[in-house]
Amino acid sequence: MAKKGVYKISGNSKPKVGEKTFFNVDEWYPSTPHSERNLTKVYWELFIKDESGNGFRTTNIKKKGINHFTFGKNAHKFIYKVEGYLHEPEGNSPMSMIVQPQKDEIKPKAKEKDILGVSLTYQDGSKISKPLSYKDQLKATAKCDGMVGESIVFNLWEDDSEKAGHHKNNQYITKSPAVKVNKYGKAEWIFSLSPTFITLANKKEDEKKQHEYYVTAEYNGRVDASGNVNVNNPEIPKPIPSPSKPKPKPKENTAKFPSSSSSPKRNSDPKGKILSAEFVNGKGEKISSAKIGNTVSIKITSKNMVGKVVMVRIYEDDNFNDDFLFGKKVKISNDIAFINNVQLTNDMYDEGKRWEVENKTQHFFIEVEHLSISTESQRIGVSLNEEPKKIENPKSPAKQEGKNAPKTNSTCLCKQYDLILGNKVDCDFRKKVVEICKNLWGEGRKIEMANNLMVIMYFETAKTFSPSKQNSRGFTGLIQFGDDAASDLGTTTSELKKMSAVKQLDYVKNFFDRSIFKGKINSLLDMYLSINYPAMIKNNKTAPNDVLYSAPSIQYHTNFSFMKENGEYDNIIAKEIINGKEIITKRGFANGSTHVWEVNEEMQDWYKNNKNEKWDGSCVNKSVESKAIQKKNAKYVIVLDPGHGVKPGNLGTQARKYKIKGDDKIYDTNTLPSYVLESPSKYIIGNNDKPSGGYDSENTESNVVYDIAVKMKEKIEKFGHTVYITRSQKNTINLDDEANFKKYLGGAATKAAAINFRSKMSTTLEADYFISVHCDGWTDFSKGAHTIYSDDASKQLAIDLLDKYDITNILSKSPHKRNDLGVLGSSNKTKKKVLIELGYLTSPLDTKNIVNNKDKIATLLVNGLIKNINNDK
Repeated sequence: MAKKGVYKISGNSKPKVGEKTFFNVDEWYPSTPHSERNLTKVYWELFIKDESGNGFRTTNIKKKGINHFTFGKNAHKFIYKVEGYLHEPEGNSPMSMIVQPQKDEIKPKAKEKDILGVSLTYQDGSKISKPLSYKDQLKATAKCDGMVGESIVFNLWEDDSEKAGHHKNNQYITKSPAVKVNKYGKAEWIFSLSPTFITLANKKEDEKKQHEYYVTAEYNGRVDASGNVNVNNPEIPKPIPSPSKPKPKPKENTAKFPSSSSSPKRNSDPKGKILSAEFVNGKGEKISSAKIGNTVSIKITSKNMVGKVVMVRIYEDDNFNDDFLFGKKVKISNDIAFINNVQLTNDMYDEGKRWEVENKTQHFFIEVEHLSISTESQRIGVSLNEEPKKIENPKSPAKQEGKNAPKTNSTCLCKQYDLILGNKVDCDFRKKVVEICKNLWGEGRKIEMANNLMVIMYFETAKTFSPSKQNSRGFTGLIQFGDDAASDLGTTTSELKKMSAVKQLDYVKNFFDRSIFKGKINSLLDMYLSINYPAMIKNNKTAPNDVLYSAPSIQYHTNFSFMKENGEYDNIIAKEIINGKEIITKRGFANGSTHVWEVNEEMQDWYKNNKNEKWDGSCVNKSVESKAIQKKNAKYVIVLDPGHGVKPGNLGTQARKYKIKGDDKIYDTNTLPSYVLESPSKYIIGNNDKPSGGYDSENTESNVVYDIAVKMKEKIEKFGHTVYITRSQKNTINLDDEANFKKYLGGAATKAAAINFRSKMSTTLEADYFISVHCDGWTDFSKGAHTIYSDDASKQLAIDLLDKYDITNILSKSPHKRNDLGVLGSSNKTKKKVLIELGYLTSPLDTKNIVNNKDKIATLLVNGLIKNINNDK
C-alpha cells in the first residue's frame, strides 16, 4: 500500500537558543488525499540524540498543528531531530531533519557612527583665504568616525539667515550624489560654483555683491523598521522559513525618556537636539502611565532636526528586562512632531509574557536614536567680480580622467570608462550611454550616472539589454516605454521595438530630459522612480517613508522583491495550484505598504550584485544597427553545430514522460515531485527503453540544442565575431538547399553527402572554432555533462567551455579524447573543435535543468569560449 502523509519538511537546522524556530511541510506523499493535507493535523515531535550517540529518543515534546520549538539556553550542547507526521514518525530524512542549536554569542559593540566635521577647500586641497569666483572648483571633505564604507550626502547652501548656524530658512542650492567614506574615514565631493547658482542665491534677498556659502554633510542610516510583534495562531501555523530577527535592545548612547519621573532610565540626548519625547493623549496632554489597550500619541520636541530621520522605540520600563514593544522610523517635520495612533496591545508581548501585563498599569520609556548625522562647514564668501584660482596640479578624479584619457584620435574609450555591465553590450552602446549621461548630468557625474543607467536598463529588460524586450502589458525596450511615454517622445512602442539598441538610446535620453524631471533625477532610485512612478519624482515624494502603494492593491501584494520589512515577505496571503504545482501568488501584511526605502534597497542590491560585471577587454567598434557582421571586421569565425537534424527524422535523444509508483498520472520533468527527481529509479515505473509515460515530442535533442545554439550566436556576435550555424531549421537541414550544398560540399545534395555537411562547412569557412552541441541519452537514469576533443590543440577549449557550467554535474571523465567522431575527424580542418554533451535527456533532473535554463546555458558556454579566445591572444 502506498505511503501517505508528510514526505519532506524544512526549517532552520542551526537555530539560536532562546529564539522561536519554525518548521514547514514542503511535500506530501503523492498518495496523500488532499483532504488529509491539513497542516493543523500534523504532529511535530522533538527527539534528542541518546547518550550512546547511535540513535535518537523522544523528548516527549509533541505538538499538533503547532510548528515551532524554542530551544533552551543549554540546548547548544545537544543534537536534536525534528519530525513532522500525520500518523507515526518514520525516523528518516526528509520527513525529519537534524537540528544543532547555536549558542547566542555576545557580539562586539558596534562603533558609534558620527561625522566629526566638514571643511571646504579649493579643489587641490589648499585653504580658501579670499572671496571666491563663480568659476572656482571646490572640495568638501567630511571627516567621519565609525562609518567606513557608508555613504553620505553633501548639501550646498547659501546663508540667508541672520541666525548663527545652519537654519531651515537658508537657501538650498544643490546636493552631491551619495559619496562613500574611504578607509581613512573621509568622504570628498568636488564641485564647481556654477554661475547658475546666482539666481538661486538671490531668491530670498536683494541682489548683493557677495554671497556666503557653506556645506552640510549628512548621513541617513538605514535600520530595519520594526512593527508590532506578530504572534502566530497555534491552530493555523504560518510558514516562516528563516528565523526571526532578535528584538532590539536599548542602546547605550541614545536619548531615553521614561513615562515615570522616578525611573533611572532617563538619558538626555548626547547631541542636544532631541529635547523631549513623551506620551500624550488625544488632547496633547502628557500622560505618565498607560494600560494595555490604550491608544496614545508620542510627542517629540527637538531643535534643528527638521528633515532628519530618527528611530523611535517604546520599551516596557522593567527592573529586569526592557521588553521591546514598538518601533518606527520617522522623518522629523517640525520642531514639535507627533506619532499618532500608537496602540499598546497584548500583541506587543510574546504569548508567554501576557500574564505579566493583563489588566495592569505599566510604565514605559521612549528611546530616540539619530539615524541622520549632519555637520556643517565654515562659511565662504563668493564675489561676483573675483577671478578664479588657477589649479596647477588638480587632484580631482575628473581632471585625472582627462590626464589619462586616450589621445583625441583614439576611437575607443571603453577601458577608461569601465562601466558596470559593460561586458553585456558592445563598444558603440557603451560610448553612447556615457555620451548621454555627460549631456544630462555633466562631465563630473557622467560615469556615476552611466553606471546607474546601465543597471536600470539591465533591470528593466530582464537582463537582456534588448531594445525589443516587451512585457505582457506592452511596455517595450531599454527602459520599458509605455504607449503614453512613447507618444510624448514622438514615437510609438511598435517603432521603438524595431530600433537598434544604440538608436533607442536617443529616446532614453529624451525621456530623462523632459521638463518634469529637470534637476530631480540624481540617483539610481530617482531613475527607477521616474520610469515606473513618475508622479513620485514630479511631486518630490522620494523620502524614505513615502508610500508607493498599499494593501489591498495587487501592486503591493505581488511585488515580492520590495517586501523588506521584518516578516513581510514571509507572510503568505494566497496560493494557487498552477500546472499541478502550488504557487504563492500574494504575500505581505493586511495593512502593509511599499515605501521608497524598500525600493531603494532593492535597486541598491541590483547595483551591488552587478558592480563587478565590467568590460572584458574585448572591444570592436561595430554598429549595433547592423545584424550581419562582415568577416573582415571580426576577430574570429565560429561555427556552431546543433547536433542531429542533418537528416530528416534524426531527432537525437528525446525527453521522456513518466508514471510513478502508486499514481496513474503521467508526469513530465517539470511536474515530477522533487523526491522522484532525486531518486528516479526508486519511484519511476519502467525504464528509459520503454518509458511508462511515452516521449516528450517537444523536448527532442535536435530542438533543445538548436534553441541554445541560436542564443549562443546572438551572444557571441556582441563580441564582434562572425558566427554560422550548421542548420537554419529547427528540425532538419533542408536537403533542397542546392546552393549551400554546392558551396560547402562541391556537389549535389544527398543524404549521404549531408552526413559530412557540418565539418565540410566549417572547413570551407576556414573557421577558428567549431562547437558541436548535443545532449546525451542512456537506458538508465545516468546524468551529467562532459566535453570531447580529438586533438591536443582543442583540449583547453574543452576545459574552458564547462569552466563555470552548473546546470548539471560534470562527469569525472570530462574532458576526454576521441578520434572516432565524424564531426571532429580529420576532414574537419577547424583550428579548435569540441563536442559538448550538456547532460542526459534521459535523466529527469538533467532534462528539467536543461530545458528551463537555455539562455543561462548559452551564456555559460559563451563565457567559456570568450575566456579561451582571450587567453589565445
